[in-house]
Amino acid sequence: MVELATLQAVSYIMGSMGVFVAAVYYVLNIQNNRRNQQQTLETRKADILQRLLQVFASQDYADTWHDVVFNQNFLTYEEWQRDYGPRVNPDAYSNFAALVTYHEILGGLLRENLVSIELVERTYQPLHLICVWDRVEPVVKKWREKYHADSLYENFEYMFNLYMERHPEAQITRSIWHKEIVELHESKIHKT
Repeated sequence: MVELATLQAVSYIMGSMGVFVAAVYYVLNIQNNRRNQQQTLETRKADILQRLLQVFASQDYADTWHDVVFNQNFLTYEEWQRDYGPRVNPDAYSNFAALVTYHEILGGLLRENLVSIELVERTYQPLHLICVWDRVEPVVKKWREKYHADSLYENFEYMFNLYMERHPEAQITRSIWHKEIVELHESKIHKT
């Protein structure tokens, strides 16, 4: 006959093994959930990037980019307001707002780690980023001052600054581009 103490010992061991098995199952389940969450996050990031690139590759974006970067002829906020402001030229303003907003969203996704800077660098031409920021900077800075809104389009500026930090050689590109903007501005002024 089995002693009561032996039965108690076996029952304690079985209970302990049950707790141990449950703990192992719990740890494995947590690891599996983390892997699934990571895969879901990567899938979402890829989806976000695909959607952004669809916009970036569209004819509408190209037309908007070209209008703001090459057609809108201004160097200061006052010139922009006079010739392209919302009350004077709604189409030009709409293009300006769409372009700035697109970059603000991309910068926000970058800041929240929903897209990586490496991916932005591989899919978005550095010159394009420089061209857009340099074009819109005087207006954005004046809006911040005028409306006491320091955070206005800060994600776009964050993306631009991060890119410039990572690529100091791009400062040369920026200098050349700025010179071209000024020359373009001057040539258009002298034509009128």
